[in-house]
Amino acid sequence: MIEQNVISGHAPGHLRDRFLELLKAGEYGAESNALAGKLWNCTDIIAGSDCNWLDVQVRSTYAQLARRIRSAG
Repeated sequence: MIEQNVISGHAPGHLRDRFLELLKAGEYGAESNALAGKLWNCTDIIAGSDCNWLDVQVRSTYAQLARRIRSAG
């Protein structure tokens, strides 16, 4: 299910940063799920160090991570 207010292309940094904060803290709840919905089509690239930490391929996008989080949910 795709949320309303899905961002296509570049997403604001505060949304991307909060999404990563939640994931790094192991908080896979309502807020991270809502942010995954907003970042569903975000083409911004995740920093390499964050990709390593999250165990995703380097140069992954936030959309790829959002879809991974949603499918695991």
